[in-house]
Amino acid sequence: MNGGPLARIQDAFGWDGFPHALFYHARYALRFELDNDAQGAPVQLIRAMDRARLIASDAFAESVTLTAVISYYSDRKTARRVSAAFDRLAKIGFRESLRGSDRVPRNDEDHIAAFGVDLYRCWHGADFDKSDDAMTALLWAALTRDLSITPSTRCLSVHIVDFARKIVVHPYDDRGLDVVAPDRQTLRPLYERRNDWLLDHDRKAMDATFG
Repeated sequence: MNGGPLARIQDAFGWDGFPHALFYHARYALRFELDNDAQGAPVQLIRAMDRARLIASDAFAESVTLTAVISYYSDRKTARRVSAAFDRLAKIGFRESLRGSDRVPRNDEDHIAAFGVDLYRCWHGADFDKSDDAMTALLWAALTRDLSITPSTRCLSVHIVDFARKIVVHPYDDRGLDVVAPDRQTLRPLYERRNDWLLDHDRKAMDATFG
């Protein structure tokens, strides 16, 4: 991987890291409902995984090399928890080397006052050849991070990126997934093919852009 993840994100998308609620920060974006009430129930979680895999497969149909961008919040007390999360990610099936982090201070005065240290958002990245196993591992890590299911990576946030084509897939939890690209035509086939899975809450905005 050439350059740290933050430099690559800035170059491709103009952001200083991927913002939270990615859908609302991009001009061209789709937000999909994976399951509205999964809560770790096996049938619902399987359905959410199936949808996420199909959406990612469609989004990256023309991709060859992808990048896993992993971020988390950290201070000096969280190193052991983060290390354990990376170990679990490898056990789940994503074994690519996640290279050294870009570390950005949050300048969080409340956190500093409470704990005596600032909170940092850390970013790691790993290029990988597109494969079902790697994709499934990353999606599992993202969808189960807030569930009482093991193994779970808990503190890790997952973005899957094709930097060459400037496409991001971000499963934010077991309920939903965002897909972002730089232009309308890149996402329009996905909008049409998986229209029934679009999140109704934001459907009006997506229809105005892609309909």
